[in-house]
Amino acid sequence: MKVYTIWEDPFKGRAFSEAQMNVIYDSMIEKAEYPTFEGWLWDMLRSGVFDVKCGNQEADQGFKKRIK
Repeated sequence: MKVYTIWEDPFKGRAFSEAQMNVIYDSMIEKAEYPTFEGWLWDMLRSGVFDVKCGNQEADQGFKKRIK
């Protein structure tokens, strides 16, 4: 399983599954700047805002399904 660690606020140091990253995208990201999840994710990985690991690292269990 891929797990993404975010290195900027408001989620600095927390790890998320790809499904959880999709919730972040849907809830918080300006769609005019990043019209697709894949484009946003690639840009964040390329710029170092996110880090991705594969294996048995756990995603954040306290993450809510929707961000208010």
